[in-house]
Amino acid sequence: MRKGLNVILVSLFWAALLACQKPKTAEPSEEEAAIQDVNGEAVDADQQPRTTPTTCRSLNIPTYDLLIKDLSALRCDSCHNETFAWKGIVLTQYDSWKTYVKPIRNRIFYNLLTQPLESGEQEIFLAWIDNGLPRMDADCAGLK
Repeated sequence: MRKGLNVILVSLFWAALLACQKPKTAEPSEEEAAIQDVNGEAVDADQQPRTTPTTCRSLNIPTYDLLIKDLSALRCDSCHNETFAWKGIVLTQYDSWKTYVKPIRNRIFYNLLTQPLESGEQEIFLAWIDNGLPRMDADCAGLK
């Protein structure tokens, strides 16, 4: 009797699952029918190019919020903070980086720092600066 109950329950499960499926029709949906190429001719939906939004991550560009803020806290803030600002430069905020970007880039490029950067750290900072100092991941949307 228990085996018969299990068979009935499994059958009901599959019947419910199949009932939820969308019936396939031979005609395309309105959305599929509306897809046209630049010449106005119908295009198969499967042939449409898939575009994903461009982000800094997808381009391997560091951002202030995702990486630079923490790297700056580790490597820069000890000499460039509100209490002690070497040469008057405070780098604890994003806007400070924007203000002093040219002299900062030169000092990072030539590694003329009190605490020299490792080559990987230097590359990260330079990639960030050379790509316009993106603050967040979405700031790279216009780049390719």
